[in-house]
Amino acid sequence: TRVAGVISAVHDNGLGIAGVTRGARIMPVRVLNDFNLAFPSDAAPGVVWAADNGADILNMSFGWNEYAPGGIEVLHDAIRYAHESGLLMVASSGTSASIAVTYPAAFPEVMAVGATNNRDKIWANSTRGPEISVVAPGKDILLLKADPFNPDEL
Repeated sequence: TRVAGVISAVHDNGLGIAGVTRGARIMPVRVLNDFNLAFPSDAAPGVVWAADNGADILNMSFGWNEYAPGGIEVLHDAIRYAHESGLLMVASSGTSASIAVTYPAAFPEVMAVGATNNRDKIWANSTRGPEISVVAPGKDILLLKADPFNPDEL
């Protein structure tokens, strides 16, 4: 929800935040299981569904290490399928400077994004590594709470 707000918050509505794009449409895809957790095997069908249903860009604000329950390889299969479909995939590198870039960001088919702070410096908790393609604001960002299934609120 937070990333969706940063991407597509309505401009000139007097609410104090404007998205980085105009006219973006959000296609929310739930990948959490019944316990509000997600494993790579839970996320993989969501990646395939997005590719099969017309998404142009897929944001993945989640990540696991290579030993994650549910198998990282099943997620990589879905990532490869989406990549071959022409989907641009973007993922958070992670939120700990002491670990390796997490998956899916570490997959070569995915654009890995690190975080900067409000002074445009690498955020202290941003995961670092050679897989990172770009950094973007990720700390102390003004956001509004909104219902991701009601784009008019974003």
